[in-house]
Amino acid sequence: MPTIITFDIDGTLVSPDDRIHPTDLSVLNNPPAGVVLVPNTGRPLVPVDRLLRKHGAFTAFSRLPIPLVTQNGGAIYGPDEQLLDVQAFSPEIYKQVLAIMQDYPLVTTLITTANGIYSLYPTQFAADKAHYFDFPIEPISALTHGEGAVK
Repeated sequence: MPTIITFDIDGTLVSPDDRIHPTDLSVLNNPPAGVVLVPNTGRPLVPVDRLLRKHGAFTAFSRLPIPLVTQNGGAIYGPDEQLLDVQAFSPEIYKQVLAIMQDYPLVTTLITTANGIYSLYPTQFAADKAHYFDFPIEPISALTHGEGAVK
């Protein structure tokens, strides 16, 4: 039975000044025998992939070779970015969430899917945060009927 080590990415693996400690990077690229590393994050897969590779992790692989939990548990991937599960809102729940969002026009609200992030009432603050976390924000109108909304 392997030992599973799970960890957060932003603020834990990656410091607020956008660095990964060299020892952590070494462990990512060469985990101890019998250890499975499982990053957990609120980010979607593509920004996680870009972030890890930017810091020198998994550069020898075309796809991330480790399991991942993204979207705060909304999407689960096996090795090689194999999508194992998505916990998407039902259409009814999505409609309720959207109705609540529409009641607060002064609040930028984000809806995420396994591969995208959509915004209602975007602000410069939201755009700056999206840039920091390396994901583009699409208008909520681009999310057809809330298909695949997980967070």
